[in-house]
Amino acid sequence: MALFYGWQSVQWATRSPYIVQDDVRQHVFWAFRYLDPGLFPGDWIADYYQSVAPLGYQWLYHGAALLGWDPLTVSKYWPVILGLVTTALTWRVMIRLLPVPWVALLGCILVNQSLWMEDDLASSTPRAFATPLVLAVMDALLSRSLWGCLGAIALSGLFYPMVAVVAAAALAVNLGRRWWTTRRGRSHPEALTPLDWRLAIGGIVMAVAVLLPELFTSSEFGPVISRSQAAVLPEFNFVGNEYGRSFFFHPNPLIFWLFAPRSGFLWVGFVPPIALAALALPRWLSRPARARQFPLASRLSPHFAMLGDWVWGGLGLFLAAHALLFRLYLPNRYGYVPLRVVLPVAGAIALGLWLDRQMQATQPQKPRWFWPLVSLVLSLSIVVPMVPNLAVSSQLQMEGRMAEVYEFLQKQPKDTLVVSLSKEADFIPIFARRSILASREFALPYHWGYYRVLRQRIEDTIRAQYTSNLSKVQAFLRKYQVNFWLLEPWSLSKSDLADNTWLQQFQPLIQDVSNRLDRGETPALERAIAPCSVLENKRLQLLDARCILQLPSEP
Repeated sequence: MALFYGWQSVQWATRSPYIVQDDVRQHVFWAFRYLDPGLFPGDWIADYYQSVAPLGYQWLYHGAALLGWDPLTVSKYWPVILGLVTTALTWRVMIRLLPVPWVALLGCILVNQSLWMEDDLASSTPRAFATPLVLAVMDALLSRSLWGCLGAIALSGLFYPMVAVVAAAALAVNLGRRWWTTRRGRSHPEALTPLDWRLAIGGIVMAVAVLLPELFTSSEFGPVISRSQAAVLPEFNFVGNEYGRSFFFHPNPLIFWLFAPRSGFLWVGFVPPIALAALALPRWLSRPARARQFPLASRLSPHFAMLGDWVWGGLGLFLAAHALLFRLYLPNRYGYVPLRVVLPVAGAIALGLWLDRQMQATQPQKPRWFWPLVSLVLSLSIVVPMVPNLAVSSQLQMEGRMAEVYEFLQKQPKDTLVVSLSKEADFIPIFARRSILASREFALPYHWGYYRVLRQRIEDTIRAQYTSNLSKVQAFLRKYQVNFWLLEPWSLSKSDLADNTWLQQFQPLIQDVSNRLDRGETPALERAIAPCSVLENKRLQLLDARCILQLPSEP
């Protein structure tokens, strides 16, 4: 199944050289520096995204570059490898929890569905490593391997540090739960042993060790934005009736705490519906009398409860992330990371227990339609997600449609700088390998040192694009040493400005621009389109900045 989904993803991603997964545009473009160190010289955006990339992630793309593989190609094929590794780890974890092959197979199916029906794995960004890393730590703990546990947590710190944090929390919860059970004098199959203490303490120490460099490394792009700053920024709030660029503060408390993509604990993206059977397990297994109703439950590993430890550990970190807002990144991630593994794994086990019980039950007699209905539901749950391109449609594969622009810019000097407020600017770094002054895709406001500079650039670009004074346009071009301006001619109208949710974040500047357009002022850039366009099509004009600088200031 991993190969099937991977083949679909690769087939779609390689049908054109200008297809890229959404987040790859942010997190991979800078890696072209490994192939050509002259690319993106002094690029504020490239420097930032390279600085926030985990060390192991940097090594991965650096190693690929040493073999002559370009980062964009690697990003399209790497998910297949990760998918296969994840499937193998899922099988191992399932067999260790419940040694029944058909249940393990069901677990592999559900995990693959949750992986490929979302964009995490397909992104080849650090979060693509989250699920396999969680499974690797689980496998090491279930196999009682100290070195395996330490190695898996170390890898987590190198590729996706959040997994190391959640793993440490899960180990602490596991230790506390089992210690409390033993202290109360209960006979329990999970009674603590010296190895358990070594696993827990060693894992926590390793997590702290791999995270220390990140905690004590200063950055020119900091500090992390504070709650008070974010609360007043449009980027984190509603902009009119639309979400801001990094919308966070939902006014509905239920949505905010449970279901919002960045703030809610239970927002986990796509999870196969039948995996929600996991929610029944706590009730089924909470008491021995109930558990005995499921014959297969006797074969469950005594360490099965560790799945709950990951959820409780994640919940604790989720609350801490809200208390220390943005210092631990986004609170939702601490539910998202463990639940996307726990739900399909526990869901497969729950289905296995239930199906086994139904097959062994002799009373009461099942209706004739019972097994055909069960077979139909299970078959549809497995087959429907495999419909060609259904999974791909959820992976946010984006297609750049300005091939002539990318090819033209690739022929320009490596220090070329392009300015634009068009969405097409998002594709220029990854496809043209040239720097941009700013764009929506790269305008993430979590590190204020970085975003303050980018926000100033965006506001300066807005002023220059809509001013009626050409000398101000020319001053802007000189200030930032711009080489080309990628312009959508219709964007100079008030109607387009009003429809642009991203630009509406930059108030009161946008209102001032709108008022000037109402008074009949004509943006000076309109004068530059005809004489300075070096490339054009129905949508865009690429203007030469040198030509604009040579235009007379007065018409």
